[in-house]
Amino acid sequence: KGFRRALALAPGYATAHQWYASFCEHKGRISEALTAVERARERDPLSLQVNTAVAYVLHYARDYDRAIEQGLKTLELDPAFPAAHFFLALTYVQKGLLVEALTEAEKAATFSDRSIAYLSCIGGCYAAMGKTREAQRMIKELQELSKENHVSPYQISWIYAGLRDKENALVYLEQAYKQRSTYLTLIKMEPAWDFLR
Repeated sequence: KGFRRALALAPGYATAHQWYASFCEHKGRISEALTAVERARERDPLSLQVNTAVAYVLHYARDYDRAIEQGLKTLELDPAFPAAHFFLALTYVQKGLLVEALTEAEKAATFSDRSIAYLSCIGGCYAAMGKTREAQRMIKELQELSKENHVSPYQISWIYAGLRDKENALVYLEQAYKQRSTYLTLIKMEPAWDFLR
């Protein structure tokens, strides 16, 4: 109701369309999300956030080829935009393009000054590649970082998901639930959790 009111008051405000798309996507209403995010892009075609939002809606729609195409278009606008590299990494994992995924995850981490979310993506890529030792090293790094910064257990769980370690993935998801992690709003749509469903 709030989003619809905002859009009625300012139909040209691209960010409202983008956020409404995100809301719809988290609710599993992908066709609505695609419509809303396209409206956002029509209103602000050069926005890095909006263009990346198009890529992630396509990712959650499991339209991986179009998500990759959109991610690459976004990077033409700014090759150092970390979120676009991040979603490319996630999508490449789903396509089985694991070397490309790791490259994009590393770029996301580099361009974000080693953001915790993007470090967990590196760990997830290692896990998907079968590089268990490297994935475990990233888990330990995140656990060390958690002593001084907030690290959502969801991010560690995501690495365990890549390792297909159901038990630890669920342990950390439960911790994320107890912490009321906002990442859990993605659990319905994120392809990484398909193996647990």
